[in-house]
Amino acid sequence: MAPSVGEVLRAARLRQRSSQAEFGKPAGLSRWALARIEQGGPVDLDTLRNLATCHRIPPALLGLATVPAGRTSGDEGDVDRRAFLTLTGGAMSAGLLTGVGDALIRLPAPPARNSPTTVAALLERGRALFDQGRHARLVQALPTLLSAAHDLVDGDRHGHRALSSCYQLATHTLDKVGAHEHSSRAADRAVTHARLSGSPTAQALAVRAQSIVLRHEGRAALAEQVTLDTLDGLQAIGPADPAGWTVYVQMLCSSAYTAAQAGDRPTALELLAEAEHAHRALPATAPPVAILGGSTPTTAQVRLYRVGVHWALGESGKALHTAHGLSPDQFPTPERRARLHIDLARAWSQHDRPGHAVAALLAAHRHAPAEVLDRPRITTLAHRVIARHPRGEQARALHTILQGDGPR
Repeated sequence: MAPSVGEVLRAARLRQRSSQAEFGKPAGLSRWALARIEQGGPVDLDTLRNLATCHRIPPALLGLATVPAGRTSGDEGDVDRRAFLTLTGGAMSAGLLTGVGDALIRLPAPPARNSPTTVAALLERGRALFDQGRHARLVQALPTLLSAAHDLVDGDRHGHRALSSCYQLATHTLDKVGAHEHSSRAADRAVTHARLSGSPTAQALAVRAQSIVLRHEGRAALAEQVTLDTLDGLQAIGPADPAGWTVYVQMLCSSAYTAAQAGDRPTALELLAEAEHAHRALPATAPPVAILGGSTPTTAQVRLYRVGVHWALGESGKALHTAHGLSPDQFPTPERRARLHIDLARAWSQHDRPGHAVAALLAAHRHAPAEVLDRPRITTLAHRVIARHPRGEQARALHTILQGDGPR
């Protein structure tokens, strides 16, 4: 049986992790009006067209290709089931993500010539794909990586640590592309194997991955608590342990952002100040530590967290002031350079400057196209700022990219 219009809209909204109020606003709908449509109530064609445009929903899914003018649409019309699957999880979900989901239930066979060196090489390649923003290639590689790492655990603490790192990579990647159920499962396993490794830094990085999933599930208060609990376990680490101190700086930054997402301004700003202080104590010769989103935190990376914290607290002016002077060449990877522009886009949008937000998203797309096109939250932001600033040349360019006609 084909899904109804209400089911299609609800699937699109959940994929974007939007509330009914957020999803309906670009089309001029109240929360209650959208709720009635999702529950099967009548809706006029102009409203459907607005929703399709604002949220990049294929018109055929909403019956717009088959409903004659002047009629309203409920769950009538022959909706393409394949298109519905694409909407609920994207083309990646209908294909590549199926393989990851299957691997999280039943692992495929490991590589024929498996060894710790093999796992390390696969993990390094996966991290490189993440840093380049090449999500599809990385998702395709995850089942083999997880299978290879599982094959070598055998109760060994180093094996558990390596496996936790693999699940952390899976968590961050799957969360980015909106595969919520898969990312949650991967995060739980990352934490479990980090604990079995006995390494405080491995546990901290696994909890960092888990906290991101919790935030995106709307459980920011719980995410804040688990990161603060983990910080307590890292307090004994000092600058004499450069690798551990690097992780401590990263966790302070992540915890500050999580606290801001939970609305806890005093804690967020306190943790940020401590992160900046701890970063100054980081030895200049500290060896790089494999942390997704960049290795050893730089001054610019710590400052970018302050931008994100102010945005999360609703302080767009302070976010933009903090960002002044930051430039892409201060960040080591395409993923981080795109993140700089995405954070600026969020701040400009919050500051009611949609034209500036459009420009920032175009810049993010130039550095790492998938960071804009594969992430439901960012595509939603893009559609919203275009709807608020539809006539500019840059808005038209971004719209073309979102429709799949621009460079990827």
